[in-house]
Amino acid sequence: MSKILNLSSLMMLVPFSVLAEKNFEKKWDGLYLGGNIGGFINQPSINAHHVAFTNANGICNQKPNYNSALIGAQAGLSHQFKSKLVMGIEGDFSYPFTQSTQTSCTCDFYPQYYDQFNLTFRNQGSIRGRIAYAASQNILPYFTAGASFANMAANYNNEVDDHYYGTNIQPGWTVGGGLEWAYSKQLSLRIDYFYQQYNRLEMQIPSIYDIYDSSAQGIFSLNSHRIQFAINYWFPEL
Repeated sequence: MSKILNLSSLMMLVPFSVLAEKNFEKKWDGLYLGGNIGGFINQPSINAHHVAFTNANGICNQKPNYNSALIGAQAGLSHQFKSKLVMGIEGDFSYPFTQSTQTSCTCDFYPQYYDQFNLTFRNQGSIRGRIAYAASQNILPYFTAGASFANMAANYNNEVDDHYYGTNIQPGWTVGGGLEWAYSKQLSLRIDYFYQQYNRLEMQIPSIYDIYDSSAQGIFSLNSHRIQFAINYWFPEL
């Protein structure tokens, strides 16, 4: 009989424990780690010149926009003040499924002659500061800004197999914001938007068609818009 009473008491306590979890107040303090999935719109700009380019003016300028899905991870440290102001730092890494775009400038009279460029965006990361406000219903709107880094590569080729290649980790900056919601004391969901702009990547193109041009080069710039959904696990306070 006592076992039945104990079991009944335990069953009665379960709904109250669930209700207590739902009525918690999230304190945005401590270390968190999570993953994200989303997409980006890349807006590259290619500005190149060489006296032997197929265009009569020796210039090839293109803006081959493209987009891709991405997957990534983030980690951060946050502190909530008595005023409900929340400040912290976060780092993230993203890997795009579509990494490159290709574009060409062709000769107006002989389209079999071309100058072709390929820009590759392998992956990116950032480290940012975050400022937020702990609103009601465990919702956290936030603003973020910081430094961003992209693993980029560019190459040139034409129909006679002249080929040049350049690669570098390009620094840049990022700004964005989002909305985070605490599902429980340890789990939160959020939606993020980031705008990223990177320093230009320069690639020398000294000789094509056996014609030398000491000033010839390709300049590659990249701006990016990123939208993602993320989940975070907040480590318990020690």
